[in-house]
Amino acid sequence: MAEFCWAFPTQTSKRVEFRDLDPYNHVNNATYFSYFEEARVQKWRQHGDGLHATGIAPVLADVWCHYRKPIGLYDIVQIGMRVENVQPAHSSFEHRYLVWSEKLGSVVAQGGGT
Repeated sequence: MAEFCWAFPTQTSKRVEFRDLDPYNHVNNATYFSYFEEARVQKWRQHGDGLHATGIAPVLADVWCHYRKPIGLYDIVQIGMRVENVQPAHSSFEHRYLVWSEKLGSVVAQGGGT
């Protein structure tokens, strides 16, 4: 977990709710993208939410997720995000996500986007 904290400086936690589940009582695959969104919003807040003040906001062009382990109801997940490959000339950057399950004590998903 310490490596997670160091490698993904923007973090937020979330309790898995019933609405997050699929019929098999696992977190639905699409829900992970909502978790990623929460981490992105947390990152914006760390910068004073200045994106809205300027009228400029990033556009998500591509996003992906690799699912490693299923998680279930009432688990607490830590969602980490980091920014990499910033290219000011193209106004672009990449972001990486990691989802950690407190119940399982391991990474359950990782993703990224541009």
